[in-house]
Amino acid sequence: RAMAANGVALAGALAALGLPVFATPKGATSSHQLALHAEQWGGGNATAVRLREANLLASAIGLPTGEGLRLGTSEATRWGMGVAEMAEIATLVHEALTGNPAAVAPKTSEPKQRFTTVHYVR
Repeated sequence: RAMAANGVALAGALAALGLPVFATPKGATSSHQLALHAEQWGGGNATAVRLREANLLASAIGLPTGEGLRLGTSEATRWGMGVAEMAEIATLVHEALTGNPAAVAPKTSEPKQRFTTVHYVR
């Protein structure tokens, strides 16, 4: 449930920042995965590489309307991040996509440093 709540929160935060979140009539997500339309950054693969330069991991995905970028919240949730932290992660994604990804890279480890205990391990 926490992963899905984080997915919904991340999608909402990205959309609030003006990023093109892929959504259906049912919404952007009901799970830990969501997608962005990626054409404006050269497609899914190019966008994933751009985010990797910012130390953010994502993958290309095909969308019914073009190329996309898949983002997930499982790792952040596993480390104990919640809905409140999704806005911070969304800001990092936004900065990496609209600015200089290399300048964002040092900031991406900051949220993780506050979460040092693994959760949800069986």
